[in-house]
Amino acid sequence: MLRVLTPVQQALEAGRAVRTLDLSDEDKARLRELCLITAKPAMFVANVAEDGFKDNPLLPLDDVVVLNQAVGIVTVFGSRMRNLPGTSAAVYSKLGEAGINIIASAQGGEELSISVVVAAADVDKAANVIAK
Repeated sequence: MLRVLTPVQQALEAGRAVRTLDLSDEDKARLRELCLITAKPAMFVANVAEDGFKDNPLLPLDDVVVLNQAVGIVTVFGSRMRNLPGTSAAVYSKLGEAGINIIASAQGGEELSISVVVAAADVDKAANVIAK
């Protein structure tokens, strides 16, 4: 284990993430029990202007994937949703049955809202389907 921890310590002291190290699958398995945050895969999401990727000091990334997709957010609010099992499943099922793809979703920690990201062309349809 010490053989694996030495380069990990050096990387961390140099400000590098553990995931950037060239480790064998066996070494990664050994490190997994330590639950190092920088060993986990990372995804960075940024909302910037169309030309915001050029010389942007807040985006010091080597590989940037630009997803240029017209989307909209539909949010369901309601205090009756709290502690009501199956609410999210009902929303997702209705949208799926209507042929609406959910690109992303989130539920508020207070269980008062569910938001779904759908194609902009499907926003009105999604709102109507959920409201029924």
